Amino acid sequence: LHTAYRRQRQMCIRDRVLPMEVTKELKELTKLVNKGKKKAVLSQIDEWEILGLINEIQRDFICQTIGI
Repeated sequence: LHTAYRRQRQMCIRDRVLPMEVTKELKELTKLVNKGKKKAVLSQIDEWEILGLINEIQRDFICQTIGI
């Protein structure tokens, strides 16, 4: 129960912290990470940073959230 509560809280924080475009794609990126496609995921995250959709702190948060 504690883990489920903590995960829900993290998701709520994530949804407030990240732009909508990024939040929508996190589930897909997590699936790619689970399939071993970390390089593709990192490329997408790099693109978001270059486009100015996320900053360095948000990048770190995303990587931690999806397990990179």
